[in-house]
Amino acid sequence: MKSWKKQLKKEIQRSIPALSKEIIEYPIETMAIEPGRSKKKYRFTPMLAISGILAILLVLVISIWALYKPIGSSPQTYLYTVDINPSVSFITDENGVVLSAHSLNEDADVILASKVFFENIPVTEAIVLFVEQAARLGYFDISALHDGVCISKMVEDDTGQLANIKDSLQQYFCTAGFYGIVIEKQFSLEEFCKKANISLNTEIENIAQVLKEFGPLYEARGITEENLEKLYEEFVLGKQVLALVKDDLCTNLEAVIHNAKLLLEIISLNGQIMFHEKNPNMFLKDYWNVKRLANGDYDKDFAILMDEMSRKLLAYESEFHTSLSSLEDVTKTIQAYEAVPFDQLESLSNLDIQSFLANPSQYIKILKNIGIDVSTYEFLLTKPNTIEDFKDKMYTSLDEVYKEKELKNQEEFNKDRQEITDDEYKQFLKRIEEEYGSLQEYWEIKILK
Repeated sequence: MKSWKKQLKKEIQRSIPALSKEIIEYPIETMAIEPGRSKKKYRFTPMLAISGILAILLVLVISIWALYKPIGSSPQTYLYTVDINPSVSFITDENGVVLSAHSLNEDADVILASKVFFENIPVTEAIVLFVEQAARLGYFDISALHDGVCISKMVEDDTGQLANIKDSLQQYFCTAGFYGIVIEKQFSLEEFCKKANISLNTEIENIAQVLKEFGPLYEARGITEENLEKLYEEFVLGKQVLALVKDDLCTNLEAVIHNAKLLLEIISLNGQIMFHEKNPNMFLKDYWNVKRLANGDYDKDFAILMDEMSRKLLAYESEFHTSLSSLEDVTKTIQAYEAVPFDQLESLSNLDIQSFLANPSQYIKILKNIGIDVSTYEFLLTKPNTIEDFKDKMYTSLDEVYKEKELKNQEEFNKDRQEITDDEYKQFLKRIEEEYGSLQEYWEIKILK
């Protein structure tokens, strides 16, 4: 067997590339020793050996750590919450950039499901943007003399970021002309877990991962293939769609009542035509068939009924943008009122969840009768079969809620307002503290309301 030293030498020579002629012949500079001066002799000592060994070990440890350290593991994250109502949490990195936002109640879903993006921007900007959206949708009451927003951080957070958030919010309020009050608080891990409805055993370093698994929307948490139909009925149909339909019914209650009365008049007139002794048709005696089959040569009294019916149908088409072209059309249209007696239509403004879920399509048909586009409601009536379908429909319903609230509040939100100066804002806060005792007490009273 060949010597292992010779074999190692061959392996090293094989792995080193051949040097070019220029490199081989390149002159090597050496340090000249002055004549008469001898070379310095180095004396070996134990301390020198130990120092060398320690240096080698230090380099070795650093090299191994650099090689095997977990890249990007356990990054430092921070948690902040905003309460108006709605309530939301923001997770940031060590630089204060938002990594994710998560609803802490159902109202916050309306904002987080919108096309407004809160991630990958400084938390100071994200929270101002969230409060602005809350004001746009009427959650933050800008029509009142004042309203409050509470910003909170974890007890362990010593970054000073909360003060930056407060400054950004106060600057926004002054620029927008809103007299908003910013309250600062701290919360413990246990308090946050209770508020976020997550396990109290969750470790602080796992909060970000738990919320990430939950997703951004409060109403989608805990959804499975087994319970999605139940959750859909409870959250989407029983809350969001009900609120939208009820709002449309309340807003258009006079039109609903007028529609029902006009349909009753049309049915009554058609009955008189069908049983009139001068009806020219032996069979198919309703108004539409008489109009189609008879030659128009009617008895005087019968002609008056036919003319009156024509006027009613034209009025219906003009007001509700729907043509009643047959007795079947009228019958289908009037069936929308089966869920509510005609003499109780005003009670639609108090529509409750039990009544709505018992027959939601009936209430949607009432809106369709008065010319409202109900295609989205009809889409949402079909219950989802998968989790993805659930989320798709939930985002659709939340988008409708967003648009409805934005439309209702746009006049107030878009009013011209004067900027508030720093002195004016300080005086305002001073008055609040004098009236309530402190900003904290102001917030407690607001919550109790």
